[in-house]
Amino acid sequence: MIACSDDETEAEPCTTDEQCDEGFTCNVSAGVCEEITGCTTDEQCEGDLICVILDGATTGTCTEPSEVSCDSGDGDPRGLCTGAGEFCINDACRVPFTLVSVASNTTVAADFSASNPGPDVDAIEIIRGGQSVWAMTVEGSRIGTVAGQGENTNCQNPASVVGEPKSMPRNGQDGQCTLSGTSEEDRNRYFCLGGGTTTIGYVTVSFGDDFYLMDGDQIRVWELAPVGTTGSEFGCSNTTTQRNDGYSVFAGTQSTNTDPIGNNAFIELGATGDQGGVFRFTFNDPDAE
Repeated sequence: MIACSDDETEAEPCTTDEQCDEGFTCNVSAGVCEEITGCTTDEQCEGDLICVILDGATTGTCTEPSEVSCDSGDGDPRGLCTGAGEFCINDACRVPFTLVSVASNTTVAADFSASNPGPDVDAIEIIRGGQSVWAMTVEGSRIGTVAGQGENTNCQNPASVVGEPKSMPRNGQDGQCTLSGTSEEDRNRYFCLGGGTTTIGYVTVSFGDDFYLMDGDQIRVWELAPVGTTGSEFGCSNTTTQRNDGYSVFAGTQSTNTDPIGNNAFIELGATGDQGGVFRFTFNDPDAE
């Protein structure tokens, strides 16, 4: 390795940094080793300071994080953030909650004798400022099992929860529901989660590449239940079968593991108890300032 001198008149020639001693970098345009006067990594900065290197520069300056903006100025919600799942939120790069998961709590064997066992999820909705955003992509799912469970033959497709309701009335009032049947269309109206004991059924969804949950968002799960189901916002007028189709709702960060059960990437927002129906859950951002 070529040693670089502190004496500018004796600067050693170089073509790469590897040819210079520690603390020196190669000025390729000048072809000589020069002493590094700035930082190249956060580890070279004291305390909580971070190393900020401007475009085109080889070294940067140690700066307070609060003085650095991740806003790219072009409306991109991810801004200048480059980490996996990061968004620029309040001038800081962070991984927000982008997933919603609904998991079965159903444990009563008698409620599994039919061909649509467990909670029947028609749609998953985010309500923000009076506007609705519907699930766009199923990130993961599983049909749960419990002893005595019937075979799920009518509602096996998790993609049924994507978009607006396909079975319940869209006006948000009691009314006729289109129930599952043998036709291909009827089998794709809603997704049955199955049991919540032996293997817990769930479906996890996202709402678009640039969407993340904000503090105060309302998450509404459209789960089929008869009119008059306690606590349910509305229900189906053409069925009287009251089953213990309880479920829990979770919010999660982007993760390769989309199962919310026992997963640190998810937080539970609430549960319906023993019964199903249409319920809302409020998202309280644990990182909100």
